[in-house]
Amino acid sequence: MDFVGFFRGIKQAMMDIYLNPGVIEVIVEHLFEFWYEYNVRILTAAQGRLDILFFSEDMGGQDGLLVSKKILKKFVFPKLRKYAELAHKYNAMAMLHSDSLAAHDFGQEYKI
Repeated sequence: MDFVGFFRGIKQAMMDIYLNPGVIEVIVEHLFEFWYEYNVRILTAAQGRLDILFFSEDMGGQDGLLVSKKILKKFVFPKLRKYAELAHKYNAMAMLHSDSLAAHDFGQEYKI
């Protein structure tokens, strides 16, 4: 969702999630396709010499999540899971960075 905010502005992106979810779905899918292919090319060129595939998604702030868990499960987690699967396909570890208390908010409830 970070990159969606760059294109739509964070306020508009947050409104779109609830008012125009189709717009968000299209943007998220296009961005995901671009970054997924980008990472495939890097991992392929590295020929097994990369240990970690790093990706980032800020899901919350200091006070908790920016959007509901339901929204994260719909728009964010499936893409993060695909990045993790990509890393593992190339024998690399997946490393997720998130500036938030998101991990605390989810605990063991949801594993990518």
